[in-house]
Amino acid sequence: TPAALRFGSLKALAEKTNSEIVAADATNLEDLNAVFTRAMEKFGGQIDFVLHAIGMSLNVRKNRSYDDVDYNYYTKTMDISAFSFHKILQTAYKLDAIKEWGSVVALSYVAGQRTFYRYNDMADAKALLESIARSFGYIYGRDRKVRVNTISQSPTLTTAGSGVKGIDNLMDYSDRMSPLGNATAEDCKIFTTTADSLQWVCRKRQCTFTMQALSWKNLWIKIIYQQLLQIKTSAISNNLKRTFRFFQLVI
Repeated sequence: TPAALRFGSLKALAEKTNSEIVAADATNLEDLNAVFTRAMEKFGGQIDFVLHAIGMSLNVRKNRSYDDVDYNYYTKTMDISAFSFHKILQTAYKLDAIKEWGSVVALSYVAGQRTFYRYNDMADAKALLESIARSFGYIYGRDRKVRVNTISQSPTLTTAGSGVKGIDNLMDYSDRMSPLGNATAEDCKIFTTTADSLQWVCRKRQCTFTMQALSWKNLWIKIIYQQLLQIKTSAISNNLKRTFRFFQLVI
């Protein structure tokens, strides 16, 4: 958004990566249409992938407990953190903006499946986010062979998250609960690009891995991931490929 451009460091990042920034409100369909239209103009056609990394709760920011939420804030939480994902998918789908075997990834959190006190209405938003990935993922995969997945990252001290009261306690609790501790932001970057956009289990651009909620914070997925990196794609059996098509990892 224009506000994010004023207060963040996106411009510096854009200069460093030689990227173009298109300011947009992810809850606004006209803005989203403009973003995808400009992206296709810049890259000369359909794009390869989309990352949804948007989330905000005024109830959390205002320290409203789950049994005393402000419903106007609640609606805003869902619109920004979950409905925006559906709007992005729907806009891309109608514009046919993503290439066949392209990928859409949204960042989720384990609170969408488990109870984390103080995560509040954001937990509901993450549960809906993962549901949207399954529901729209079926349609996008059937019609366009586009994959839609969510990745559940450990608590990460982002610019927005650092302002949330109690974030240190949440990160400490999650770190002690996870056998290998919290995954870092760098871990998430590596897993996101390797697991979905490039190759994980099967061939680049033709991975049949979709509609899944992948947890990148616990022992088992890290062990599986590290072992798979040592296996040449051509050596993976058809049975293993079929198994991972319907593979879902949760804590």
